[in-house]
Amino acid sequence: MYALRLWSLPPCYSYDYGGHRINGTDPEAPVLACQPRGPVPLPKQLPVVAWRAGLDINPLDVTNDDDVRWLQWAPLARLAPCQ
Repeated sequence: MYALRLWSLPPCYSYDYGGHRINGTDPEAPVLACQPRGPVPLPKQLPVVAWRAGLDINPLDVTNDDDVRWLQWAPLARLAPCQ
């Protein structure tokens, strides 16, 4: 679930490719840093996300009390959506 959030919301983060910085839409966004090795192409801008969809291999059932408790507790449920 966490990986999906990182993949599907690139504007919510800033990126640092060994000093080549690409800023997200939020100036206080967390910075994901990496150190490229070798002659690799670096992005010039954030990717455009034209469509978001997900596939859950273990979908939750909102009529199941345990699943509802999980949805209320889940750490991502407390995160504000990125604008």
